[in-house]
Amino acid sequence: MVIQRWQSLFLFIAVVLMGIFCVSTLATITSPTGAYPEVAFQAYDEWGYFLLNIVTTILVLLSIFLFKQTSVQRTIVLVSMLLMVISAVCGLWIFFDLMGQNQGETVKLSLSGILLCCSFVLCLLAYIFISKDEKLLRSYDRIR
Repeated sequence: MVIQRWQSLFLFIAVVLMGIFCVSTLATITSPTGAYPEVAFQAYDEWGYFLLNIVTTILVLLSIFLFKQTSVQRTIVLVSMLLMVISAVCGLWIFFDLMGQNQGETVKLSLSGILLCCSFVLCLLAYIFISKDEKLLRSYDRIR
């Protein structure tokens, strides 16, 4: 079996990675004295940030099923990529705010941000492949 529509596979993997990102630990806060255990900051601790990531995940999932309308699919993937950039900026803002609030503690950023970056790259690849499909369809229409 040969995969004909690579963008669908890229978008599916991006949805899975975004779903994992929505429930992952973004940062950990540790006390230098050990007075309290390590505190994990989850993505769903900030409801606005969590809602942004869920909307992005739903848009990417929706774009998988719009394969017959490539122009709409391409637009939704582009909007999803924009929301991922906004999510990354908001995530960094939350992280630096955590660092400001917890002056004496150590705040460590987790590796879950890589999931967001990988989702962005996969959506970018899907966007490129959707554009290639549109170009191929236009060339077939010219031949007819």
